[in-house]
Amino acid sequence: MTNKKANNLKPYKANNILIKKTNNNKSGYVRIRTVTELGTVPVENASVTIFSTLDETVPLDTHLSDSAGSVPVFTVPVSYDSEDIKMDPVYYFTEYDIKVSHENFYNVFIYGIQIFPDITTDFDINLTKMPPESILPSRERIIRIPRIDL
Repeated sequence: MTNKKANNLKPYKANNILIKKTNNNKSGYVRIRTVTELGTVPVENASVTIFSTLDETVPLDTHLSDSAGSVPVFTVPVSYDSEDIKMDPVYYFTEYDIKVSHENFYNVFIYGIQIFPDITTDFDINLTKMPPESILPSRERIIRIPRIDL
């Protein structure tokens, strides 16, 4: 009998805990204002488009700036990816790209914006005016925001 009892002993102790599965899909917000290069004069009718960094060819949403240079607030999904080892489960984010264009100004691209859940991120986008005699119809200003690893 002692032999059978000894064979049933396990060399480890297991504690099984039921972990509640939570929904980590939330929304973050991006508020943008378009202004001239010096930041003093608002730019009306600038087209502001937000893209997922995973697919820059498909825009998530596009808005035009009003007379104050303000754009309606973008609401974008933010989700926790448990497969991404760099992502913190408490301070998770989703990255987006923004393109701002206007026929009289050079395009501005902003890459790698980290949007956090339930937080509004504000941007004042400074647009550089194209000279009227410019033979080059397009010039771009690219801004890469460095990733912040938590």
